[in-house]
Amino acid sequence: MKTLLVLLAIAAPVFAQVTPGTPGEATPGTPPVPPTVAKAKPLGASEKKFVKDSLEGMYYVMDLAGKAKTGAKIEGTKTEAEALKVDLGKVWAEVAGYASNHNEKIPAELTGGDKGKAERLGKSGDKFDKEYFKLVNREFEKLVKTFESAAKSAQDPEVKKIAGNWEATLKGHMAKLDAAEKEAAKAK
Repeated sequence: MKTLLVLLAIAAPVFAQVTPGTPGEATPGTPPVPPTVAKAKPLGASEKKFVKDSLEGMYYVMDLAGKAKTGAKIEGTKTEAEALKVDLGKVWAEVAGYASNHNEKIPAELTGGDKGKAERLGKSGDKFDKEYFKLVNREFEKLVKTFESAAKSAQDPEVKKIAGNWEATLKGHMAKLDAAEKEAAKAK
């Protein structure tokens, strides 16, 4: 029995030297094998534009909608802003997931003119509702056009699918925003 244990003790290191390693695992005498990582296919120009424009637009609108929770004077503004924020959160998740899978930048804060407009909206007081709809509708029109364009002409089928799936929802919000803006314009 002692002989068997001695033979196993001697054979184990020898066996380890000839056994191929699994990815990422080093075996004695061989360099480590890096795990296989699938590289994301680079995006085309139209897909990059869709990702950038849609994420920046949604971030801006969701920020404005968040301000409506405390700044709006009309209950309908608060209700529509909350519904908008919920749906845009779902769209955001899909587009940001796609962007992340392709190593594209995902906005983490407002910048430039959008940041300044959002800050001014927060200080607009009694004029909040009118200003809110003015800003949101302007941005939302661009967002709807971005999704319409991608749904029709995107080269990547995944972008085409995402844009097509959400186009009707965004158009529905656009109609509600237009109606709510008219109501806000009537209110004093």
